[in-house]
Amino acid sequence: MKAHRTSSALLAVLGVALGSTPALAAGGHGFRWNVEGFYILDFVVLVVLLWAVLKGPIKKFFLKRHEAVKHEMETATRLREEAEARLAELDKVMAGLEGEIAQIRAQFQADGEREKSRILAEAQANADKLRLNAKKSLEQELAKLREDLERELVSQVLASTEAKVRQKLDQASQKKLATTYVDQLEKLDRLDINKAA
Repeated sequence: MKAHRTSSALLAVLGVALGSTPALAAGGHGFRWNVEGFYILDFVVLVVLLWAVLKGPIKKFFLKRHEAVKHEMETATRLREEAEARLAELDKVMAGLEGEIAQIRAQFQADGEREKSRILAEAQANADKLRLNAKKSLEQELAKLREDLERELVSQVLASTEAKVRQKLDQASQKKLATTYVDQLEKLDRLDINKAA
């Protein structure tokens, strides 16, 4: 097979060289074997020598190049498959993340609502407590004011009554009043003694 390729290449080169003879003849110069024949022969020898010398390195170069391209293609295919697998995995993760994000968002909203309810309940309890304390304090202040007012009123009434009674009572009336009071106390004492006996 290799020999067939080599001989085909040589025949092609020879055909090109010999095919140019009529073109040269048209210019008034014919094909002269002693001049053009040697050129063709030199060229063929050069090609054969180059082929013989460079056949191994060229073959090695193209084999290396073939192996390198093959290896790069395999590596690229493997990397593409790994990238596609990774992309599919990331797509699954992203799909899961969207659901997880929605779940976290819902959880945050629920937590926010619970916290809002707790804060409102706490504020309401504090407001109720403040109202109750204010009411108690107000009631205590009113009771104290009422007591103070009653005491002041009683004190003024007593003072006014005492002043009026002193004006109206003379010495004899005071003595009669004191005697009546003492008599009533004695009657009470006797009643207490009789009950005790």
